[in-house]
Amino acid sequence: MRFLPVLIAATAAVTAQSPLTTTFAGGNGQSGNMFEVVATNAAGITITNFEVNSQVAAGGVGDFEVYTLAGNYAGNENNAAAWTLVGAATGVTCNGAGVATLLPVCVDTYVAPGTTQSFYVTHSDTN
Repeated sequence: MRFLPVLIAATAAVTAQSPLTTTFAGGNGQSGNMFEVVATNAAGITITNFEVNSQVAAGGVGDFEVYTLAGNYAGNENNAAAWTLVGAATGVTCNGAGVATLLPVCVDTYVAPGTTQSFYVTHSDTN
């Protein structure tokens, strides 16, 4: 089984693109991440895309899926019916561990001011 830590870097469009980046630390034994975005900007934000940190060797390919749900993901980690598929990308050429790989999925999800939107980005071809 191939477990791949997925690092999320989201691009938020307010008046200009402002990337939000987190650590590239891996080794959690999982093939995806669930996380929340809280819009603190008075105009809200639009999440346009994600980059992942996949441990697939540089030049290797992987399949990914992006899901979302309004509010906190807590309590919905194992509830597939709560999540909405934003998009999927198959055959994505990965850049290797420690190097961001842009997912060709148009996320285009608006997060209103003061609200929380959860996302689940997963490497869907693990077996």
